[in-house]
Amino acid sequence: MAAIKELRTVQYRIFEPYVLPFAVLMSSFGREALRRVFGFSQVDDSQVPELYFSNGVVRLDEEGKDTQIVIANLHLNERRIILEVVGSTSDANTAFGMIFHAIMTMRKEPPEDATPVVLTHESTCVIHLPFSWDRLLPEPLVRFVGSDICEAASREGTTARILWGGVGIRLVFSSEDPRIDTSGITLAEKQVVIEPRMGTAASDRLYFVRAPTDTDALLRLTAKLSKVLK
Repeated sequence: MAAIKELRTVQYRIFEPYVLPFAVLMSSFGREALRRVFGFSQVDDSQVPELYFSNGVVRLDEEGKDTQIVIANLHLNERRIILEVVGSTSDANTAFGMIFHAIMTMRKEPPEDATPVVLTHESTCVIHLPFSWDRLLPEPLVRFVGSDICEAASREGTTARILWGGVGIRLVFSSEDPRIDTSGITLAEKQVVIEPRMGTAASDRLYFVRAPTDTDALLRLTAKLSKVLK
């Protein structure tokens, strides 16, 4: 397995109405409680009815070692929790468990069912892949851009050339769970992205990869892509 850099994951959870004690969360007590427990450096409640936290930490004591999970962003509204962590899906699950426990302590009594109606993932990483960027695109397209478009884009004193290219593919989802339809939830489009990492040379073969999957699936599919395009 190639070395993985900048592994991140985002989890989107949507709950039934009134599961989250959002009125309490929007109060100064609720905001301060989450900020204090997880050490968030920034809290934004100016975009009502949305609540944003960023730059927090979940601290764990594992086998006598003090480890931590970095919370990049936490976004809350009346029915939704969006959590982004620097790390794997397993890290995100651990962080969510602690965050959700803290939120549920703000309720007078537990909800009948706190299971999310929707749980989706989006993971990203930077990884070295054993192929050049042009393997991602049809050869006639690369040739057309490199000749016709670059020639048309060049002007006196300048010459255009291809720096690199990548792919972005949009996915749409249809619901097979009646709870999603009855809850009035619209499933958002997601994007698959594979492109050279910004700020690196194409010859480095460092790629930014995004997919609407958990991190295990992302790494497994990336390994499979390496074999397909090698």
